[in-house]
Amino acid sequence: MHAVGDLTELHHRVRCYLHAVLVRTPFLAWAAIVVAFAACASDAPVGNGDGRDAASPCGPEGHLSPRGNCLFPVADPNCPSALHYASGKCVIAFSGDECGCSSDGNDCHEPKCADGECVQTKKYDMSSCQLGGARELEGGIAIPGPWGTCHSGECCTGCWDGAVCRPGESRDACGSRGESCQMCVPVPGDTCGSSDCSEQYCLRGLVNGPGCPHCGSAGEPCCASPECEAGLRCEAVGLAGEDGPSILVCVAPKSAADGG
Repeated sequence: MHAVGDLTELHHRVRCYLHAVLVRTPFLAWAAIVVAFAACASDAPVGNGDGRDAASPCGPEGHLSPRGNCLFPVADPNCPSALHYASGKCVIAFSGDECGCSSDGNDCHEPKCADGECVQTKKYDMSSCQLGGARELEGGIAIPGPWGTCHSGECCTGCWDGAVCRPGESRDACGSRGESCQMCVPVPGDTCGSSDCSEQYCLRGLVNGPGCPHCGSAGEPCCASPECEAGLRCEAVGLAGEDGPSILVCVAPKSAADGG
């Protein structure tokens, strides 16, 4: 722990004291000492040169914990909390229940008790998370928020490109739930096929052109643009192979009687 002291200030005061003692007029010696000390106190340097003083004994980067120790932002990525002691050692983080800690609303954070105070630690990467938690609607029905994966202390519900969380809605970075981003590319050899990212999934469409099958009518594959004829909508009806893209077909919207 840092000990708050100031050898520079002490040296300054001693020098001023000796100067006062050497005043030649005996009758004014004590008065000179008092005046000298007052002058020294007024122009003495404040603190010890590193930002620590009586008001901030741990300096601008640190603070006193409830147990009276200087704590600083963590320097070691292996420390279990967001703090470390002035000595550079990790602060031992215990269960947040010991300090009455509560969640900050981030599902990728875990409240911990470190040296008597609450800190929010990051959960391990690849932990599952839920963005925003469950949302309660009228009638007591709870609708869960989107699920994702923790990366660097944040819940990624798009796709992870290895460095940042992407929305997961573009052809070069498509995906959801914090999984690795995928590139949507046409099936090799399929000159009529197109591939795009729709609702965070790679989907196969068709390109209109010579030699390509007719598309866009009811029961036919969806076209690239426009997808279907008027009054129809494009829906996924299965997969092209075990791990292939979704097969999109133009269908008529369901009526209310059909449960649509």
